Amino acid sequence: MKDYLPIGSVVLLQGGKKRVMIYGRKQIQKENEKEWDYIGCLYP
Repeated sequence: MKDYLPIGSVVLLQGGKKRVMIYGRKQIQKENEKEWDYIGCLYP
């Protein structure tokens, strides 16, 4: 997982106005098996 940002990283998405904190990586949505690189929440 060295190619991923560390948990707790705060990022500003391209075109975004609010920062997001990463709190998970490699998440899988059970309904359709879709895989996401990151999961995050607004910061602060």
